[in-house]
Amino acid sequence: MFQRLSCKGEVLGCPVSPGEVFLAAMCAAAMSSLDSTLNALSLTTTIDFYGRLRSHSSDQHRLVFAKIGNVLFGIAGTVIALSMTRVEEAEKNAEF
Repeated sequence: MFQRLSCKGEVLGCPVSPGEVFLAAMCAAAMSSLDSTLNALSLTTTIDFYGRLRSHSSDQHRLVFAKIGNVLFGIAGTVIALSMTRVEEAEKNAEF
């Protein structure tokens, strides 16, 4: 799976500099925070809305609803983030 490299003392394709390790750690922390946020949104939506509207639903149905909600919140967050870049560009180009 990994190739052994002999340049600069690399073994098994490990990062060369501490900066790369720091960048990987920052990305992992950001992904963890985003994952926790999406799961919290999905859980509260499932409990507060779906659970109250369909109080006799099974755990399996609630799990499916939570998974679908997680995907939809992720898509919505991505669309909002991409649209915010356009808003920022429009503000820069606007004349006041």
